[in-house]
Formats: sequence, structure tokens, C-alpha cells
Amino acid sequence: MQVQILHEDEQKDTHRNVNVSLIVVPPLQPQTILTITKARSHKLTPISPNTIDDTQYTLRINTWRRNEQLIISLNHHSKCEGVHEIQVIWCDTENSPPTEILHHSSGKVKIEFHEVNSLNERFNAVEGTPTLGVLSLDDDVLRPCDALDAAFVRWMRHPERIVGFDARMHHVIENNSTNTSPADSTRWKYGFVEKSNEYSITLPSKAAFIHREYLDIYTKALPRSIYRYVADNFQCEDIAMSYLVSSVTLGKPPLIADYWAVNSFTTIYSRENISWKHGHLNQRDGCVTDFAELLGLKEGPKAKESGLELYPLQPGKMLHNANSFFGYGSEPEDWMSVDPLSLSCPRLQLLVKELQRLQSLTGREMRQTEEWLVAMKTDASAEAKAAGLVKGSAEWKLRWWWNCMIDLNTDERSRDCFADAQSFVSGEGSFFVCDITESQLHYSGSEWVAASPPKGTGLHEYVAYRGDPPCSANGQCLGCSSPTEEVVCSVKINPEDCSVEGRHIA
Repeated sequence: MQVQILHEDEQKDTHRNVNVSLIVVPPLQPQTILTITKARSHKLTPISPNTIDDTQYTLRINTWRRNEQLIISLNHHSKCEGVHEIQVIWCDTENSPPTEILHHSSGKVKIEFHEVNSLNERFNAVEGTPTLGVLSLDDDVLRPCDALDAAFVRWMRHPERIVGFDARMHHVIENNSTNTSPADSTRWKYGFVEKSNEYSITLPSKAAFIHREYLDIYTKALPRSIYRYVADNFQCEDIAMSYLVSSVTLGKPPLIADYWAVNSFTTIYSRENISWKHGHLNQRDGCVTDFAELLGLKEGPKAKESGLELYPLQPGKMLHNANSFFGYGSEPEDWMSVDPLSLSCPRLQLLVKELQRLQSLTGREMRQTEEWLVAMKTDASAEAKAAGLVKGSAEWKLRWWWNCMIDLNTDERSRDCFADAQSFVSGEGSFFVCDITESQLHYSGSEWVAASPPKGTGLHEYVAYRGDPPCSANGQCLGCSSPTEEVVCSVKINPEDCSVEGRHIA
């Protein structure tokens, strides 16, 4: 079955009543069209100077029923001069995109309607992309334009590699069984990089630059067992792409953006976390082991079955200088060695000059880099923060903590209680909040709103008082676990999912 593309100027989708590009995705092919061995010898199309490819890139956003988050992402990223086009991967066959997405004011947004709901579609650019450089991103991640541009320059200098922002590591777990051969005696465990200072994986879901032709290689050459696993389990497509590029580049680890750029992101809050379901990490443990064997990056029984020449996955060093905002990941970029005039785009020339200036700072001068980073991060997240979608912010607490307490408590007096708390934030009333779980007293509603989110997960108990609480010594709530008549209301809330147990007392 061939892929049929109904172009915008040719067809009208009667279901959505809007001119769209309809993607009809063929069923999963029983066999790969291209082998990994041939993919390893494939020569990628080079980036030509003075073309769109050394100036701009295509942003592909994967989304699933988070329209508010998606619109905020589109609003921000469409302002980036480096973004030529934004392709929204729409796999929801039951719901149509809202008008704000279909007809986004930027003019940069195109919707790909897929009839297959699979995370493999993240890399299935059926209509192609107008640029060689592709930025893969989820709908709940915001990154400043300069951070994306800096990673784009890094990718243009190494277009055969994947350049990511979020790094992970496979950790080797020894198998003590005497029935296994030395080659089969280890399994890998998916994990973070902090303790080892090494990494071997980057996550395209959190932002990564990829050569356009790797999207085609993923669809045509990825072993079908990996492709089917991703389709069946809605899991591990990011590991699959990271490993695929490492396999094609003979075991090299991904490249990572500068330290400042990695730390520039803002997550747009959602009460429904799509990825982190029960058993998520256990599944990823299996993915890092099995996928590596199938792609010739690790010895093991599946590697023998694949028949691929083995190129062991090489971990990269994460942090090279603890006191630097630069030099991160394998083959770190030294901006001092980059000639700005080697870039044809004036915007990128100016950025490289600024990065050179910042990289040259020492001592207290390095605070300029931190201030620069904070300013761009604040700007990128401004709309999300105003909407109460930056976790931990005052706006987020007002929207998700107080409001969910009010909404989820059916007792009318409890509603009045929390309305008092909200009115105090506006400067009215006398109100105290005691965090029983962390034994912390907040002397005013506004102080409570400005406080950090509770640590850990699970229920946190708060008690609200009018007037002076009976246990205000040293700002601790040592005696508050047994409320007295001064207590107005008591609530237990899980800030992760906004579930509430509440009662009105006075």
C-alpha cells in the first residue's frame, strides 16, 4: 500500500471542515526496507552554505490531548527566527485540533493528521520537512530561542550526530548466573547521569536536532521488533532513535548542547503525565538492553540473531568543568574556536560572538551568564507562568492547589474557608497556613503562596487558621497535628494529582 497525501490545495477534509493535509499511514511493514548495514554506509545530504538549511530548521512537536500546553508551546517557539516550520503530529482520531492550532497566527504551523496512534509517528514525516535540520520536541517543553539556535549550530558542525539536551545513561548490571556466557552475562538498566557523570542516550522528546534523513532511516531500517514494541507499548521511541543514530555512527554517543542551554528549559505543567505510568522504568530497562543488542551496540543473544557487526556503545563524559556553563557532553563545543563568519546567517554570527564573550568570563563575571540565562528562561516561560502552568510558581499554586481544594470539596463551609485563604492573597483578611507534613508555619497567605512546593509525593496536610495560631513558636508547627477551635479548616492534598481530602472545622 502506498502512502497517499492529499495536499491542502487539492482536498478539503469534510470531518474537520477545514483545509488540511491528511496523512494516510500504511500498515506496519512485515520487513524492513533498508538494513542497518546499508544505513551505516549511507551518506547524508550535506548542508549547503547560503541556503535555508544553514539558517533555519523544522520543529516537529508530538502532542496528545494537551491543547492548552500545545498552544503555549506554539506561541513561544513560532517566535524563534530559526524555526522555519512547525509540524504538529496529530494522532488523535477522535478529536480535532482547536482553531487556535489549525489557524495559528504565526503562519508557521502545519498539522499532520495520522490515522495510526503510535509514538513511531514522531519520526514519520510523511510529507517531508523543508529543511535538513529537524528539531524533535514534546508539547510540554519550552526552550529559549537562543538555546535552540546554539544547539542548531552545534548540530550543523556535526550533522551526522544527534544533538540533544536531555541525557540518560545505561548502567551495567552483572548477571551472576553460571548458565550464561560472558557475552550474555550483563543486562543494562536505564538511569540518570548524576552519579556516573557519563551518558549514552539523549531523549528527542525533550528536544534534539536530527538530520532529516534519520527520520526515513528510522521508518525503513529500524528492526521490526523494535518498531512493533514502540507501537504496542507507547514507549521507548526516544531510546530507539538515540540508539539508531549511535549504531549508524559506529557506537558514538549522542552530542549534548551546552550546560547553560540544557538548563534553560521550562516544563509546561499538566495534571496528566503521559509518560510516567506504572512500570515505566522497568520497561525502559528492557528497552536499553534489547534495543542495543538488536542494533549491534551490545553483545548478547539478540545481537547474534541480528548478524550485525558489533560496535559497542561508547559512553560520553557529561560534565567537564564544574564551574563552567559551557563544555558539556562528548566532544564539547569550544566557541572560541568557531569563526562566526563561517556561518552565513547574521543571527547565528551574532549568537556565536555572544557565546564567545560569555565563555571568556571568569570569576564573578560569570554571573553575567547566569543572569542572561535567567532572563531568556523567564521570557520563554512568561505565558505559561501567567496561565499557572509553571510548577511551583505563585500562579501555579493559586490555580492547582487552592482552586482544586475549592472545587473538590463539596462542603459549602469548606469552600468558604478556602475562599478566605484566596482573598488573603489579594490582601484581605488574617490567615495562617501550617504545613503539618513538613512542620512549617507560613505567617501569611502570600508567604504560603511564595513557598516552595512540598517535597516528595503523597498526601501533604495543611491547616488554616484565623488570627494567631496556637503553635507559632519559631515558625514551626510542632503542636498543630491536633487542631483546636482556632482552626478554620484542614485539608490533605496530593500536589501531583490534586486529589484532596478536606474538612471545615470552625
